[in-house]
Amino acid sequence: MAALPFHKRRQSGIFYKFDDGNFSPRVNFKNLSAGAYEVAIVDIKGCTDSIVVVVGEPDPVTVDAGPDQVIELGDSTQMDGSYFPSLAGDSLWWAPSRGIRDINDPVSYVIPPGTTTYVLSVLTEEGCLVSDSLTIRVTIDRTVYSPNVFLANGGGGVNNYFNLFGKKAVKSIELLEIYDRWGSKVFKGSELDPFDFKAGWDGFFNGQPVEQGVYTWIGHVRYLDDVVEIKTGDLTVVRQ
Repeated sequence: MAALPFHKRRQSGIFYKFDDGNFSPRVNFKNLSAGAYEVAIVDIKGCTDSIVVVVGEPDPVTVDAGPDQVIELGDSTQMDGSYFPSLAGDSLWWAPSRGIRDINDPVSYVIPPGTTTYVLSVLTEEGCLVSDSLTIRVTIDRTVYSPNVFLANGGGGVNNYFNLFGKKAVKSIELLEIYDRWGSKVFKGSELDPFDFKAGWDGFFNGQPVEQGVYTWIGHVRYLDDVVEIKTGDLTVVRQ
């Protein structure tokens, strides 16, 4: 849609007619489609004149959201969106907004919660809405590491604690429980940081070091896509 500016100065007693409309003092005609229009003028003496004005199509707006991508869960990536022509009165946004650093920046970083199709939309000042999309496919590595032996001597080092460790897809260790060979629970931790070894068990129970031997554990692992997996295993406690 376009606006037709009529540049003749309006004078007292002069009226204008647009196409088949009636004469009036109106001098601005907006929201016009492309095409040819007749604008007529009449003065107080009844003298008339007219001119044909051609309104052309505005330049087409092209939007490019950028290429599809493949990343691993927990990674951030840059979306390289663009559009042309770019005018000051245009509005631009990405959707859905989850994980995007700035939804109004065509070039923005995003951490997708899973495989997601993002749409870049542009609303021009003239009211035209144009969109394009890209899909970011997210692969998930649910590998979780757990030491099978640890040195429980209270030294505070990396090998003096037991915790579950994951790759970047792991959000938290929701629950970690450890049992001795008689089935007694010697440790319970919740919402543990999977990247902090000191967040786990130090080999003590009720303030006393546990005996050397084999213990079993069960862990509830939550990933960034909110999937929870239950994992089990055993570990050997040794002391020096």
